[in-house]
Amino acid sequence: MQRAAHWLLMMATIPILALLVACGDIEPGTDAVSTAGGEQNTGSELPCSDCHTLEAALDPLLINDAGSAGKHTTHVETLQFQCESCHADYYWDDLHINGRLDTAVVGAEIVRFDENNPDGSWTGDTGPQTGSCANLYCHGGVSQPDWYATETLGCTNCHSSGSALDPGGGGSAGKHDTHVNGTHAAANGFACEACHNAYTSQATHVNFQPDAGDPAVTIVNFSRPNTAGSWTGDTGPQTGSCANVYCHGGVSQPAWYATETLGCTSCHTSGSALDPEGRPGCTTCHSSGSANNLEGVGGLHELPLLWEHH
Repeated sequence: MQRAAHWLLMMATIPILALLVACGDIEPGTDAVSTAGGEQNTGSELPCSDCHTLEAALDPLLINDAGSAGKHTTHVETLQFQCESCHADYYWDDLHINGRLDTAVVGAEIVRFDENNPDGSWTGDTGPQTGSCANLYCHGGVSQPDWYATETLGCTNCHSSGSALDPGGGGSAGKHDTHVNGTHAAANGFACEACHNAYTSQATHVNFQPDAGDPAVTIVNFSRPNTAGSWTGDTGPQTGSCANVYCHGGVSQPAWYATETLGCTSCHTSGSALDPEGRPGCTTCHSSGSANNLEGVGGLHELPLLWEHH
């Protein structure tokens, strides 16, 4: 009878020991991309941070944070992604809290995207520190960013031509083609930061909600030499104009979605910062076919190079 009671006590203790091991109290793990911790199969779900902040060995923000170690810092702290965005339903999976490190196991489905990325997948995983995201809306649906790459992604990595996030267009679709691909004001085209300064650090960036049609979201924020410039007249989709920008003379307010093409006097108006009064007419130096024609030539009228794509 005494032996049976001892056996029952041991059996009752095993689940408790298993939980402690899983959360790192007895045997710390280094499961960098596991995203949850707690009691399995009990109907209750603890926040991921309850176990994954107990100690450094379990914290993905410390051991899978940036550069060649991973990209949790960017996605969790900067972009404020929830764990479930990239590890959907992993909490209750048999792989979770199983006493084995899942990140080093090829074929272990730790990365599973939620409803925001139904076609997304994890690819190229051949072992520790390998793997890329594929077919994700938040990366334009075409790029496959390496989770362990050391380089920093630029705007065009996600907003590439032909992607789901391609901002290109002309006429009533906007004026990105004119500004990005080169104008006489900036022969190499304006850099994204010229009109979207510091936008990538905003909470609304990469939040699965298109910001361009929301007047409450500030997408346009000008850098030098247009720090006094502003975006005005935005009342919803396909509305809005630039105001008080040097490249348009400081007085013109060109509508971003207008269908007409601007002429010289649209920016070089009397009294503007670009007023040519007292100087030769435009065509004197910029006649069609000349070396200084207005198509793709910056010359003396070039804006500061910090504005340009290189």
